[in-house]
Amino acid sequence: MADVQTENGHLRIANDLWDAIAAARLSRAEGAVLMAAYRQSYGFGRKTTGDWLSLSFLQRYTGMSRTRCSQALVGLRKAGMITRVRKGDVSSTSEYAPAKNFEAWSDGVLPDGWTPIGGVESVTSVESVTSDADGTRGSDADGTTQETSKNQVEQPPTPQGGTKTPRKPPKTFDPTTQPYVLAVALRDAIATHSPDVAARTDDRGLQRWAADIERLLRLDRADAADVAGVIRWAHADDARGFWRSNLLSGSKLRKHFDSIKVQARQAGAVRAADATSTQGWLKAHHAWLMRWFDELAALQRPPSIGSLVKYCERDDIPPPPNPAGVVRWARGRR
Repeated sequence: MADVQTENGHLRIANDLWDAIAAARLSRAEGAVLMAAYRQSYGFGRKTTGDWLSLSFLQRYTGMSRTRCSQALVGLRKAGMITRVRKGDVSSTSEYAPAKNFEAWSDGVLPDGWTPIGGVESVTSVESVTSDADGTRGSDADGTTQETSKNQVEQPPTPQGGTKTPRKPPKTFDPTTQPYVLAVALRDAIATHSPDVAARTDDRGLQRWAADIERLLRLDRADAADVAGVIRWAHADDARGFWRSNLLSGSKLRKHFDSIKVQARQAGAVRAADATSTQGWLKAHHAWLMRWFDELAALQRPPSIGSLVKYCERDDIPPPPNPAGVVRWARGRR
């Protein structure tokens, strides 16, 4: 049996912050890396991770690849849930600090209108009974018995003025934004085989779909071209037709995206999108790649996925959507 005792080390974290972390809309990778950041900071009674949140450590701690760990770090920083207090270099690791002010986290990380549970609950563990000298229970002047019932729960305090915190209005997406465009593409794809279902999706429904797709792009780090390819394949090219009746909303698209993408890739539907996104990344970061080549040449090291991810993290460069493709391109230019 595991000897799990607080004396062997524990995390001290405010209840409101813990509530916010539980409600945050994170990918599995981002959730695991966030827990590692708190473990390496608050778990040792300090406010930052020091030198103890390297990609090698995250790989061992979470069981994920270095690429996914690096992408999760970038996603958490964009979400405002961690901050980088010191930039690392080739010989040192970047230092991070958890951002405990959840009200300053990026829009969409917490559900609209979310508030922490608040208040303090106390449970009476035993029946509270007073006795007089004759052994009778305590009573008022009129002889009525006073007794605190077992398991009585103290209600959370009411906010001053008796009013609830107003809900934050949901984000509205402009029709020209990428999430909304993809939501319309999903509705149009559904209309090709189920026009009655698509007709029931008005602008309000498209806004909800766009919110889910925005989280798919921002939090899950999905590529927009891949999302478009998945929508197209699921509703037009899936030979079995299974996803036509099961991919009918933005939330379902986010939930099943990885599974559908694997099937679409096997069918060749998203291969071109992967190539396009990789070429776009190479073009956007060409100058940085040249500096990366020079540093590797000075160290007499060949390009590798590990070094690519490490240098991206060091220089605050978003990792490529297909690191293996970038490394193959780099080796071909040597």
